[in-house]
Amino acid sequence: MVGASFPTPPNGNFLQFGDILTVSSGTSNQQFALPIAYSGSNTYSIVISHTDASPGLRSSVIRNTGQLFTVYWTGGAAIPQPFNYISYGS
Repeated sequence: MVGASFPTPPNGNFLQFGDILTVSSGTSNQQFALPIAYSGSNTYSIVISHTDASPGLRSSVIRNTGQLFTVYWTGGAAIPQPFNYISYGS
C-alpha cells in the first residue's frame, strides 16, 4: 500500500490518500490500514475509487476502526484489483 498524509492542522483534521491493491480476486473483501490512525471509526470519511477498466465492478468501503477499513467488491476479473483512497477527519 502506498499512501501519504498531510501534517495535522490546528483544528485536528487531516487528509490521507494512497493506492491499494487487493491480493484476492473476483468477488471478495480485504482489510487495509491507513498510515496514520484517526481518533475513531466515526471521526473520518473515506472514499475509494477503482482504478482499473474492469466493466461491471462494484465496490464499497466501511470503516472498521480509526485506522482499519475494509473494501468490498464484486464483478471484477479474477485478478488483484487496484483502488485509490482518500480520507479526511480527526
